[in-house]
Amino acid sequence: MCLSVFLAIITLFVIQLNEAQKHVFLGLIIIQLFSLRFYMWSRKGNLPPGPRGYPILGAMPYLVVHPEKVITKWSREIYGPILSVPLLNRTIIYLNTYEAITEAFSKQGLKLAGRPYMFLFQQISSDLGITMKTYSEHFKVQRQFGMRSLKPSRIESLVIQESRYFIDQLHDQVGKVYDMKTDVYNFTANIICSVVLGKRFDYDDPAFKLILESSEKALGEPEDANLMMAMILIPQLRFLPPFHGANQRFLQNQHRILRMLLGIIEEHQKNFDPNNVEDFIDAYIYEQKFGIGKNTKLFENDQLKVYVRDLFIAGVETTSNTIQWSILALLYNPKYMDLMYNEVYEALGSDGVPCMKDREKMPVTCAFIQEIMRFRTLTPGAAPHSAMEDIKLNGYDIPSGTMVVANLWALHNDPDTWPEPEKFNPHRHIDSDGKFIHSPKILPFSIGPRYCMGEGIAKAEIFIFLTSLLQKFTVSRDPNAVYPEEIEQGIVSAMSCPHRYNIILTAR
Repeated sequence: MCLSVFLAIITLFVIQLNEAQKHVFLGLIIIQLFSLRFYMWSRKGNLPPGPRGYPILGAMPYLVVHPEKVITKWSREIYGPILSVPLLNRTIIYLNTYEAITEAFSKQGLKLAGRPYMFLFQQISSDLGITMKTYSEHFKVQRQFGMRSLKPSRIESLVIQESRYFIDQLHDQVGKVYDMKTDVYNFTANIICSVVLGKRFDYDDPAFKLILESSEKALGEPEDANLMMAMILIPQLRFLPPFHGANQRFLQNQHRILRMLLGIIEEHQKNFDPNNVEDFIDAYIYEQKFGIGKNTKLFENDQLKVYVRDLFIAGVETTSNTIQWSILALLYNPKYMDLMYNEVYEALGSDGVPCMKDREKMPVTCAFIQEIMRFRTLTPGAAPHSAMEDIKLNGYDIPSGTMVVANLWALHNDPDTWPEPEKFNPHRHIDSDGKFIHSPKILPFSIGPRYCMGEGIAKAEIFIFLTSLLQKFTVSRDPNAVYPEEIEQGIVSAMSCPHRYNIILTAR
């Protein structure tokens, strides 16, 4: 049935093409037919069990909508915690439990620290930066530098400073119907600007607006989300409309970001003072000029440019969307607003400045943040890994080069760990003594050698933002707006993002 529907859609699509486009499409079909041999080979050997799917297409027709939920169902009902899923000309290994994920990414982390080749991203990265870079000595040197330069203790003061500025701005919105999304992006982007560029911007600064707009579209235009996901699976689609247009918009925005960053880097190089290293770019230039030994040659301008872009995408998109989900969760669960405010007021009063050391006094707030990271898994499939060599995983053979993905949605919705996982319940993270329970089984930042090195910064931003907001304001729904029946409704592309929504702020 799925195959028939798929073929019907393809037929309707082909009818609308001109002759040149039909020839291109035929070429793509031939390429995919040749991939059938690979598909047949990929199911041989001692791979984990999984669906066979259809010839050429594999399991793709089943995974058009919420693939993480379909794979979770297969895992729990049929195949077990590790399963292999054929998709076109490759087989992907999905890890669906905490035990499977830790066995792969912690215990055998170095063997699975690669990144699979994905043309959509390689055309803008060319093995530069940090996010999609191949695991190598070069990668390790760059990551170690990033870890040294992005210490949360050094950055916390910048987060506190920006939160105070942000709260001052919010007073102008009291009593109005207000969409906070843009200002949340302002908050997170300005922190990254302070860390990486050495300066913060006024929210209405034209240069800052350009940075913000480029960052928001770094993973593609919102209306192109489905087209971008399709091109990740089938990169040849970029030659066909409407995919070609989506890819061109994606590339144009990426090139605009990189040109803008190159200008900033050149300005830093022109004004560089080795006795006054203030930000990430300064630190990188210092390494270029004064680094010790063979590692110095690894610090190149092209690498820096893409590295900074990766920091902006990772630092702005993920944290901004987690904050937006958090505010939406408060609208659906207003009782937690009062509980969290009481904690903030008891610890800080009405004028104290929230900081990370206050977390131990705020168990409900910490539980709320941990629960939103579980309840609304931002990246359901996380960043894909690749086997660096042939390995054994739970008795199965994983060939070198195989893509391995942690299904974080399955982990965060495991009913054996989280009873009634579909319900938002921060109290599941509080013990009988009222203390916060940190859970290692919630992994929004992944684990192992490629865990997110911005984890500490993101946690500081989210905690300080929410406590600062609730200290000064209550948040309520716009009575004239229609809210979705379920909080889970959102936009799913590279990550799960809430739709725009309005709020009303009331000063405390």
